[in-house]
Amino acid sequence: MIDTLQDFNRRVDEIEIYFNFLEDIVNKTPKLFYPDTKEYKPIAQEMTKILKANGFLLLYNLVESSFKKAIEEIYVELDNKNVTYEDIREELKKVVLKNFKDCNTDKLLLSKVTNISIDIVSKCFDSEKIISGNLDARKIKDFAKNYGFSYETNARITKNGSELETVKIKRNDLAHGIFSFCDCGKDYTIEDLLKIKQEVISYLREILQNIERYINTESYRKSNET
Repeated sequence: MIDTLQDFNRRVDEIEIYFNFLEDIVNKTPKLFYPDTKEYKPIAQEMTKILKANGFLLLYNLVESSFKKAIEEIYVELDNKNVTYEDIREELKKVVLKNFKDCNTDKLLLSKVTNISIDIVSKCFDSEKIISGNLDARKIKDFAKNYGFSYETNARITKNGSELETVKIKRNDLAHGIFSFCDCGKDYTIEDLLKIKQEVISYLREILQNIERYINTESYRKSNET
């Protein structure tokens, strides 16, 4: 999980830079300076709305990319440890069988299967098929139940990931052209956005830590079920 957590922290740093910039634009009303003409021009309110809406895209990118990498880490661990189908916990067996059912058999053969009991566990997994544009706390909870890792977080800080649904909906509205960026950003104050940002980051960080613990304690094994 080292690479996943490092990538998560790097993306969080990018988001903090962006939201600090956005907060300055909203609260300090700066002006753009054009050196060639020595002119100052105010930043249009419409631009502020667009920048607010863009914050939802950054947050959703963080959620999907980080969680996808974390799930991939589980399969890397299973592959590296040569964990067999017989070794894994019951919930995970169901996931593996579904992956196998949906697997492209030509791709499986090209991956040089040598031991079906081991290779069926990791080589049929395709993250692009299971996570695609609709990730929220409810879906993360479903993943947790199916894989056997904890979905518990400090609700006082994370609100149990409730704001992930807002981020997902706004991201999809923008991606599918349902609303313009201006329309998407106009109803949110900077205080609203900062609150959403903090809760999303806090929730996702705790979920990643739960998955790291799941991997480190080998809780994917039937013998380590709790």
